[in-house]
Amino acid sequence: MNVESQAFPSLKLLLPPLVPAMLLASLPVGQWLGHEWSAHGDGLILGLFFQLSTVVAFVYELRVLPTAIANLRASTTNDTPFHRACILFAGLFSVACIVWLIYTILSTY
Repeated sequence: MNVESQAFPSLKLLLPPLVPAMLLASLPVGQWLGHEWSAHGDGLILGLFFQLSTVVAFVYELRVLPTAIANLRASTTNDTPFHRACILFAGLFSVACIVWLIYTILSTY
């Protein structure tokens, strides 16, 4: 398949890590709008959704990141600062997830 004809997956690299961030951003917005948070109800549900969305975003990034890097290396038209920033953002998110996973495993034992 010709790599030149493929569009660079910038939205696929940027949107998945933003879902957990949007969940965290809902906390102060809800507080500002007058919602009183319950640590045993709302906190547990939001924590579960945050962790689940982070894991799903991490797996999705691991699937998309290698094809984006290959697309960037094979195409000279896709080598822009924005595309490099997308790959850097996705890479930093993936590294942060790996560090979080290692920390979680080491802190439980």
